[in-house]
Amino acid sequence: DSLKVAPADRGLHEAVRNYHGVRMALSCVSSQHVRALEFLLGDVVIADTLEEGRHFVFHELRARGLGCRLVTLGGETISRDGNMAVSSEAARDGATRFDFQALGPTRERLEVIDRRLHEIHVRTASVMDPGTAQEEARRLEARLRECERSRERCQADLTLRREELRG
Repeated sequence: DSLKVAPADRGLHEAVRNYHGVRMALSCVSSQHVRALEFLLGDVVIADTLEEGRHFVFHELRARGLGCRLVTLGGETISRDGNMAVSSEAARDGATRFDFQALGPTRERLEVIDRRLHEIHVRTASVMDPGTAQEEARRLEARLRECERSRERCQADLTLRREELRG
């Protein structure tokens, strides 16, 4: 009997007692193994459904500043940090309660945000730092001078050819 068990969280027990559809995991165990299971399952709550479990964890407990691990009769779990998981068995039987229809608008919103981020990235990528901008300006000015000299040569050549045609 050297197993050190953390004391029961009275706030969690009170919250469970006052909420319909959930129960402490240890209430389902015979007294013979209670000490070991207290260590393992002391903060585990069992909910009838995921909907009840989610409401309990994210509304009831959060409002009290409490946490727990939760498992539903269908095999879904909610960890202390709020992550939800579905057992493969529950998913196979179609027992998940996730609202997949709500994913459509969320996906569309994500696509809008993604397009906006792309636009912002394109704009910021086109803005150069001052050193790069000055270098680009010098390069373009040199190209402009080269084009002006070429135009002047062409103009002189054109003038010469016109005189030859007249002459």
